[in-house]
Amino acid sequence: MGKVVDKRAAVLDAALRLFTEQGFHGSPTSRIAKEAGIGTGTLFHYFKTKEELINRLYLEIKSELITDLSAGLEEERTIRGKIRRLWLNSLKWGMDNPEKSRFFSQFSSSPYISALTREEATEHLRFMHDLIDEGKRQDVLKDMPTDLIFDFTCGVVQGTTQHFFEYPDKFRDEDYLEMAFTMFWDSIRR
Repeated sequence: MGKVVDKRAAVLDAALRLFTEQGFHGSPTSRIAKEAGIGTGTLFHYFKTKEELINRLYLEIKSELITDLSAGLEEERTIRGKIRRLWLNSLKWGMDNPEKSRFFSQFSSSPYISALTREEATEHLRFMHDLIDEGKRQDVLKDMPTDLIFDFTCGVVQGTTQHFFEYPDKFRDEDYLEMAFTMFWDSIRR
């Protein structure tokens, strides 16, 4: 059983690397299989199509992200504290996982990710929508559509992560991090 998991994981790792470097069309399944150290037939044993492979990769990375996002969230008592924790956890995840972060930047809006996959991923992020709704009920957050606040937040995190990729020393500067969060917070708070 261990070898099965290892081969599947090797396929996902190779696909992540190639999709982010070469794009979807520039990454034939034969090359993904070769990079994973397996035969193409073995790749198709785990994933029937390249579309299934990219969708599974998307969901597995999203699941990992959600676990990391939630770290320490229950310790926070205020809406601001919870959002700050989510924001910092998002940035840390992006900085710790640059290839996966680039994958999301490239493929989050891609037609290769199916509507069903997006719906499943959105359900896993429901807790964030609930937090935004609670913030609006408490008059802490702007009274704007939840999806707009959520998508805006994702865009700001993605842009801020990109900024820190370019200036990694600033990610370790607590004052700079706080300034960046304050700029974000001021854009969504009431």
